[in-house]
Amino acid sequence: MKNVRGLRFVFVCNEANRTGVPLLLLRMIKWMREEHAISSLVLFVRGGQVEEEFKQVAQVFCWTRTKASQRRRYLSLPTKFKGLFYRIF
Repeated sequence: MKNVRGLRFVFVCNEANRTGVPLLLLRMIKWMREEHAISSLVLFVRGGQVEEEFKQVAQVFCWTRTKASQRRRYLSLPTKFKGLFYRIF
């Protein structure tokens, strides 16, 4: 990766279950954090078994467990959060 040190990333994932994509995302965030000193925010539609592990390496927001009034501030994240925006399925 070229010149990403210090950037903040936003990742979106359907759920935090112990399945392929969430586990791959967790490994990727851990690697990027260790190798490139990035910080990240992970937006989950639903939580799951590995949510606590994500909280150790990133800021975590779970859509289904958040009040509607708090959700509004996260809708504008792509414009406020500097860096890249990834959507993980």
